[in-house]
Amino acid sequence: MSVNAPAVITAAIAHELKAGKLPPGVHHVDTTITFKVTGTVKKNEDEPYTPTAEIPLLPTMALLLEKAGIVGDAAINMLATAMKEALILNEKPEDAIKSKLKDYYAAEKKVLAMIGDLPEKKRSGKTIYAVSVEEVKATGFQQVG
Repeated sequence: MSVNAPAVITAAIAHELKAGKLPPGVHHVDTTITFKVTGTVKKNEDEPYTPTAEIPLLPTMALLLEKAGIVGDAAINMLATAMKEALILNEKPEDAIKSKLKDYYAAEKKVLAMIGDLPEKKRSGKTIYAVSVEEVKATGFQQVG
C-alpha cells in the first residue's frame, strides 16, 4: 500500500524534534519507524478526461496565428504583444477580453464546446484511503548542522 511517504516521514521526524514542522537545514535520518495502518483502500477504475491543462500554450498560439495567415515577424510581434498584454492584465484578464470581444459569452461557449471535441486520454482511477495511521515506534533521529 502506498501512503504519502514524504508526509509520513516528515511527520515522524517532526515528532522526534517535538516540533510542528521540520526546520530549514540538512537533517540526517537514521531511524526505524513502525506504523499500524488499519482501514480500507479503494482503487477506482481508470477514467477518461480531456487534457486541457496539457495543451502547450505557446505552440497553440503560434499555430493559431499561422492558421489565421499571420506568419513571420508579424506573428512573432503579435505573439509578443499578446503575452505582454496578458502579463499586464494578469489581475482580471476577463474584463479586458470582454471589452475587446463584442460577444464574450458566445465566444466562450464556442471554446467550451470545442474542448469537448478534443481527444480524450485515460488517467489512473482515484485511490481513496479511509485509514488511520498510528505510530507504534520511532527511534534514532539525528539532526546534522
